[in-house]
Amino acid sequence: MRYINSLFVLVLGAALATFIWSNYAQKVTVHFTDYLYTVEISLSLALFCSMLAGFVLATILSLGNHISLRKRVRMAHRQNMQLESELAELRKLPLTESLQETPSASDQTGAST
Repeated sequence: MRYINSLFVLVLGAALATFIWSNYAQKVTVHFTDYLYTVEISLSLALFCSMLAGFVLATILSLGNHISLRKRVRMAHRQNMQLESELAELRKLPLTESLQETPSASDQTGAST
């Protein structure tokens, strides 16, 4: 699986490098607002900056959900460890005591006849 991921990243990087190389000469004019200045940059840089801004925005927006899920996983892990500890303690108890306290099924049917 690691090789497939590495191959995917390599192919994606090659495609990105080819795209940047072929679109580097094309220029676009970016207008920020009426009061701020305009900038003329290459098309590949403009697309890269917009992709980077989208990635940063998506990361910031998903950060709260990520923290919440990590908290739930920690709580579930803590509860799992507590239940496993309780189960281990219950397995240490002898079974003979509990069998002597409860009457067997043959004793109950014999008493009723």
